[in-house]
Amino acid sequence: MTRRHALRIMVGVVCLIPPASFAGETAETVLIRQTLEKDRSGRRRGDAELVMSAFRDNEVVVYDGHASIDTRAWTVLHESREAFGSSLVRDLQANDYDIERTVTFINVWEKRAFATVLDSGMVTDRATGESRVIIEEVLWTFLKEDEQWRATALVVDVGDSTSGPAAGSPPNAEVQEALVAEAAAWSEGNARDVLSHVDEGILVIECGYSSNPAKWLTIFSTFDELEKWVDGRLDRMDYEVDRQVVHTSVGANRSEAIAVTRDVIRAKYFAGDAEVRQERLSTWMLTRQGGDWKARQVLIKSKPFAPTQAVLFPGDIALP
Repeated sequence: MTRRHALRIMVGVVCLIPPASFAGETAETVLIRQTLEKDRSGRRRGDAELVMSAFRDNEVVVYDGHASIDTRAWTVLHESREAFGSSLVRDLQANDYDIERTVTFINVWEKRAFATVLDSGMVTDRATGESRVIIEEVLWTFLKEDEQWRATALVVDVGDSTSGPAAGSPPNAEVQEALVAEAAAWSEGNARDVLSHVDEGILVIECGYSSNPAKWLTIFSTFDELEKWVDGRLDRMDYEVDRQVVHTSVGANRSEAIAVTRDVIRAKYFAGDAEVRQERLSTWMLTRQGGDWKARQVLIKSKPFAPTQAVLFPGDIALP
């Protein structure tokens, strides 16, 4: 039985649980749940304006997971708030949504957060009256501004399949060039060049080779945090990064992209002979700025790839 089939059974069980207080609930997770409810309630009412109130004004990107846990199957669906909003209006005019939402996980770190939800119910075509069952997992990313949590990105239809397009798509030349240049900057020990490939709103998440977001960890939630860490690393260590770009998807307007790299990283301290070697997949959400592609969000150690050799020093944190 696949995880998606199992979810069909779980949905009925979860819906019987009363909406009492949740374990580990905080003021921030309560606010995030309220934002998620704006989206759900707006879809049920056919109110696009209410749905869009859950999203940031100037940063909304939507990716399609194609029912896969393998990010080499993920593609760019909508590149902007305007594109997403227009699609939403057409969808709500054509379809009636009767859905319930189970928030399965929320991770908050300072002013950034990510969450997963399970949406279930029925979608009815307003013109024909035909209905279909919907069971869909969605990965949300949030930013807190002016004491409000607003969504910045979605990955819809995150599933459990590893078949089909998970082999990856041919790399886009410009995206590939940017990611290869980022790897080269590490090998050259050039912190400034490394950071030149990063967006000011960067978010870095360590997946730990797991498809379960409950096991994920936010490592860097601001550019300043990442900058200090990169400077410290390159002051103490010599890096060699061998990178292969195995998948890219670029939006129709060529302003947003998603890519997956397969990296072999070797790092050695300047003082002593200790050395680290690590092999991994990383998933990059990139945005185009002035002709340059910059990383907005990175999921390192992505599933399903497992390292052939990953040796870290005791107490050391993940490699970049």
